[in-house]
Amino acid sequence: MKAYILPGNLFTGKFGLGLSLIKFGSVINIEETGKPIEMTGYYKYKPGEVFSVEGQPIEGNRTDKCDIYAVLYRVTKGTAGENEYLNATNIKSNDERIVARAIVSDEDKAPTDVYKPFKAEFKYLQAVTPDLHDYKLAIIFSSSEAGDLFEGAIGSKLTIDEVEVKLEDYRKH
Repeated sequence: MKAYILPGNLFTGKFGLGLSLIKFGSVINIEETGKPIEMTGYYKYKPGEVFSVEGQPIEGNRTDKCDIYAVLYRVTKGTAGENEYLNATNIKSNDERIVARAIVSDEDKAPTDVYKPFKAEFKYLQAVTPDLHDYKLAIIFSSSEAGDLFEGAIGSKLTIDEVEVKLEDYRKH
């Protein structure tokens, strides 16, 4: 596998070498804690100076962007689901296991030298059914939005603070 640039990342889950070995998410007991409705926090972001694709600088004024998002997805109920994960090849896909996403918009994550607040509401694609499935919540922060495609700028820096995921009873709505 060629890896020309890999972004700095912070995420819930397990790390492995290779995109399919990065396992996103940790178990969330929706019946006890509730379902996620909103993710908030603070960030600082400075993009690197030279944007590259597969290690080659590209002409023009393309600027790196950070990525801040969360994904709630279903797994098999019981211990079998503990070893099921979404990975870097499918976390942004239309995988049928994805139940909800919270994505911080580009307007809410502009470059800044001072901490700025961010907020993203979870948009549900399907109902939560804790009697049928268990769930994992993946929270991902990346210094390069397209880092999984080996695109970005060396020196891009994302700093986060005071991240909170708000929950509510899954039976509401």
